[in-house]
Amino acid sequence: MLAILIAIFILFLIRALKKKKTLSIWIGVVLFVVSAAKNIAVNSDLPVYEYSYLSMKSYALRDLWNNYIAGTEKDFGFYFFSNLFSELGFGVGVWFGIIALIFAILVAVSLYQNSSDPFISVIILFAFYFAFTLSGLRQTIAMGLVLLSYRYIREKKIWPYLAILVIAFFFHSSVIIFFPAYWLAHFKIGYKQLIVVGAAFIVCYSLPQLVFANMELIVSAWNLPWHFSQVTALNWSGYIIQLCLLVFCYVFRLNVPLEQRKAYVDPYINLMVIGLCLQGASSIVGEAFRLSYYYSMAGMLALPNIITNMERNNAKLAYLGVCGVLIAYIVYANSYAGFTFFEGILS
Repeated sequence: MLAILIAIFILFLIRALKKKKTLSIWIGVVLFVVSAAKNIAVNSDLPVYEYSYLSMKSYALRDLWNNYIAGTEKDFGFYFFSNLFSELGFGVGVWFGIIALIFAILVAVSLYQNSSDPFISVIILFAFYFAFTLSGLRQTIAMGLVLLSYRYIREKKIWPYLAILVIAFFFHSSVIIFFPAYWLAHFKIGYKQLIVVGAAFIVCYSLPQLVFANMELIVSAWNLPWHFSQVTALNWSGYIIQLCLLVFCYVFRLNVPLEQRKAYVDPYINLMVIGLCLQGASSIVGEAFRLSYYYSMAGMLALPNIITNMERNNAKLAYLGVCGVLIAYIVYANSYAGFTFFEGILS
């Protein structure tokens, strides 16, 4: 936890320079250092990845591909790169560091391209998503690639968008749920989206068994790498905060000039709506959150793009309020409690 709070403080100081490029670079550096400095023994997923990496030397590339085609091995792209670096003789620590570096670069580039205030964006990342990237290595790279694809949704460039998602799919098959995002992002913003969110909440709250059965069906049909269990359900706190962020975006989006709003705000709000509908199911089965955040990450871009277009005093209040709530949630949720950084020095 201390490592994350120190990271936030360092980035806050760099933000004072008011140089977006410098801040984006430092965001990449900080994300890499924190992620690469985790102790791999403190999370049950990481030793499994360590064993998998060490066993890569016994596999030929053809074997990996045949296993993938046969359905006995998922996420060929991840294991292809694992095999490559294993054959080159890199240790498991170096491999984990390379994954951390790839993710850090993808996030830094995406925030620089799409966010008017990368500091707010990275606070949202720390609050809701970064803890998952420390352990779920396959989905870490997929998540970074999806974030990179947001630019092409905004610019309405379908072929780069699809190319990035195909690569991401080979790293984690759950990315399949994000393929329709290109089209869903460009609906006209209105009260209907909030009605959809409300309806999804009512269904998740009142018909949990129906939701659970349908989520199991999705996992089975798409051959996703999860075994759903209602014991892993998450609480509603993160959902409530993200709902508040969505409402904030609806209320203040009109402060953004029309052309900027159409490109830099409205598509991301549409994605946030879908993410929130999916996230309601995480109160029933925790893994649903992993499907939702491909869409929900759009809040990392919509929110700062709205705040920076508000009147100066209102923008300051919104900035302090949003960052204060998110940092308080980081402390309250204690998502980083299971991780040890720098061998326990900054746990």
